[in-house]
Amino acid sequence: SSDLRRNPDGEPEMDTCEECEEEVAPGTLRTVTRLNSRGHDVDREVCPACLEGYTACDDCDTLVPADSLTHTGSDTHVCQRCLEEDYGTCEGCEESFATGGLTEAHYTDTRGRDQTRFVCEECLEQAYSRCDSCSNYIADENAINLGGDGGTICQGCYERVNYGTCENCAEVFAMDDLTEEGGSWYCPGCRSEPDP
Repeated sequence: SSDLRRNPDGEPEMDTCEECEEEVAPGTLRTVTRLNSRGHDVDREVCPACLEGYTACDDCDTLVPADSLTHTGSDTHVCQRCLEEDYGTCEGCEESFATGGLTEAHYTDTRGRDQTRFVCEECLEQAYSRCDSCSNYIADENAINLGGDGGTICQGCYERVNYGTCENCAEVFAMDDLTEEGGSWYCPGCRSEPDP
């Protein structure tokens, strides 16, 4: 073929695989990426035989050693660079997910302080509820269930927004739904006076 490179003797110039150092026909090498000893990506040109140990990253399509890919919680296999740049770890199941696939959720630590963590959709559905007042996700064990029509609020909204606890049944209600009698608050079902 006329587009082949030729050496000074007119012979076709061969390419050399940077992995096995074998000479191969021109145009058969593929670029792969490996981490060097300093943790930096280095591109190499390899022959089809050496290419067998490489797999494409599901995110960027870069060919990398198959054993260097990370299996993510969203069932993809990604290279270290994509993992570091575009993924985070779910603090519930500890799987890696694209950062857009993680949701900020609140919980109360053992000292009673509000903390946040980032969780995947599955962990969010299994262990968190949305506060009806502020719309933040809260750990189910920290959620306060409302009496009456129901709903869920977080401890912060209970303390900052107008909510209170019925003295008789101990259920939580919006303050607008509670009636004060003798310095105590009662829900519609527990108060002694009928609604006007």
